[in-house]
Amino acid sequence: MKFIENPPQLNTKYLFVLFFLGFFSIYFSSTAQTILLQEDVIADTMPILTGPNMKNYTHTYSGYGFLLGNSEGKGAEIKPGISNEFIFGVRYKRRICNFYSLGFNVYYSSLNFQFKQDSSKIFPNPVLHDKEKLAYNNAGIELYNRINFGKRGNIIGNFFDFGGYGEWGFNIRHYYRDNFSVAIAGASAVEVKNRGLLYTNKVNYGAAVRVGINRYVIYGKYRFSDLFNKGYLEKTGLTYPELPRLILGLEIGLFK
Repeated sequence: MKFIENPPQLNTKYLFVLFFLGFFSIYFSSTAQTILLQEDVIADTMPILTGPNMKNYTHTYSGYGFLLGNSEGKGAEIKPGISNEFIFGVRYKRRICNFYSLGFNVYYSSLNFQFKQDSSKIFPNPVLHDKEKLAYNNAGIELYNRINFGKRGNIIGNFFDFGGYGEWGFNIRHYYRDNFSVAIAGASAVEVKNRGLLYTNKVNYGAAVRVGINRYVIYGKYRFSDLFNKGYLEKTGLTYPELPRLILGLEIGLFK
């Protein structure tokens, strides 16, 4: 049997190094796993910033309103009920706090003044027709404030809006139709559309209010500006009475 004298011994400093590396390998491995888990949780719980009752919200809407009141003088009385406005637009809301928001609308509106035909008529002349109207096709923008009230989750809820609007009449027409009791040249009626109306103002503005419950809204608009160009009327000696300024109608928000 062969004996080995003075067997090699493992240096204690190497044992310490191995222990040190093993300990920190286990420590950093477990720490890395914890950080990954925390990052996933944070990603899964990021706050939602869009929605009916969140920080930002945009939706489309449409509405239909009626012109109310009388013209400011004789000679251009409108037909109630069929003098109206149709509107379609996009509305943006920025929530400031739980009960207050700011926003704006951009929209298209079709505004129609249907005129009575009687002996007092002077707009745009005394000639009577079977049907006559002044039609505005407008591009508009409105800035508004919103006050929310009542409890709600992530829905529009109950609100009151107030603000101001401006409109540009990109297509303004005076239209009339006359029916023939006996056909003339093979036609039973004649329709005339006049454009480029020098007596109208293309830019108009006013105030707007709304009261709503979720998607259903009652709205009102009051025009401060005059539809008719006073400078042109004075120059030509025409005396058209200003048309009704108030519109009252219903809107529906087009969202889920």
